[in-house]
Amino acid sequence: MTDIIEQLKNLGVKPLNEFQHGTKEKLYGVIQLAKPHYKSRGPDYIKVMNITDPSLGWENPRFSINMFYPEPEAFPFSAAEGDIVIFTDMRVTLYQGTKKQMLLDKSVSRWAIMDRVTSNIRPTGHKQTQYTLTDNDVEIVNLLKNWYRETTGSADDQMDVDLPGNQVRAVEDNSVDIMNHPTMYATGGNRPILPTNKILGHSRFLDYIGMVVASHKYERVNDCHVLLLTDYTENPKPMSGYEASETIDPKYLIQGTLWDEHARGCPELKFGDIVYLKNLQSKISQFGVMEVVLRGEKNPQTGYGKCKIQKFDHPDHIYVQALKLRQERYEKKFKRSTSEKIQEVTPAKVITGLFHDSPFTTIYKNENVIYN
Repeated sequence: MTDIIEQLKNLGVKPLNEFQHGTKEKLYGVIQLAKPHYKSRGPDYIKVMNITDPSLGWENPRFSINMFYPEPEAFPFSAAEGDIVIFTDMRVTLYQGTKKQMLLDKSVSRWAIMDRVTSNIRPTGHKQTQYTLTDNDVEIVNLLKNWYRETTGSADDQMDVDLPGNQVRAVEDNSVDIMNHPTMYATGGNRPILPTNKILGHSRFLDYIGMVVASHKYERVNDCHVLLLTDYTENPKPMSGYEASETIDPKYLIQGTLWDEHARGCPELKFGDIVYLKNLQSKISQFGVMEVVLRGEKNPQTGYGKCKIQKFDHPDHIYVQALKLRQERYEKKFKRSTSEKIQEVTPAKVITGLFHDSPFTTIYKNENVIYN
């Protein structure tokens, strides 16, 4: 143990057991526990992580990092046990009298978290807080990775970090598995934002970020609005239809049905708009199709709740960047010529089923384009 501590010191690393209250430090460590971020009572969001290093050992939770930041996109998504962390300009403070914790300085702190398996920097949607690795950092990361693996007996097939050119600076780097990007959680930390291919089997509420493919207000059904959405991941129980170069393959579509205040408050949407839907539930229709539904929240005393669908104009958000990259790959793969463009999918181009009895949630197409 002493050998690795000395090696780290020779590379300029200050061991965590030497941190003192009231100082500002650059921190290298290994995550023991990372909690989802949540909204504080003030203006900031909070993400809490427990970390350690060879000077403290692995047996018990050691050091707490409390990240307060006004934009949750700045936090590293899906940080996990064994990931290596680097933080700059962290303030050492005490809580409960004797326990040490680290607080970031929102104006100058930078950070990077390396996936313990791939060694890629976990991307964030906030470039201002991203830390750029040096060659010296790469050596430190490899030492901490090896220490974690030997200490915990981790059997992951881990590779050493290459030179800094390997690091992920944005989601468009092909080394990121964009088809299965890290899960982010909604405010409060309990509701995941799930892509289409991860919704099946999730029995609780969820959020969804996707692109509008079609939008239809049903005049014959009170307060019902149906959307066809995609994030270019596959629906495991897709609607039926046909593949055509001028439209989006129905296996990449998911139907979202809005009721009551959500239907009434749904903004004007067009093909290509990015939307954020909150507090959805998944369902399997009577025709075996996986859909999502946003039901009203009528309360006898307070009336209906707030509309929970909105346009999402955040192109730097990791989910939006991942969606756009998947879209580019899809269009390159399926367009038959460079002159063709993916056209808006209308209900007439998609067959999802016949008729629901009640309530109606499915678009139906026949030669006359029938809407129930």
